[in-house]
Amino acid sequence: IPFILKDNLLYYINLKGNKGFYILKTCVKLIFKLIYNKKYYFSKNKIINNL
Repeated sequence: IPFILKDNLLYYINLKGNKGFYILKTCVKLIFKLIYNKKYYFSKNKIINNL
């Protein structure tokens, strides 16, 4: 499934009132954001330590 189409499908499912799925999707997004920020934070610290 192309990314945009998949996103629209998920949006449509959310519109249908599947709140549990929406919450799950939001949690997954937040977890990925946290992981990304942690990686960025650690790499930033490594750069600072290397200076």
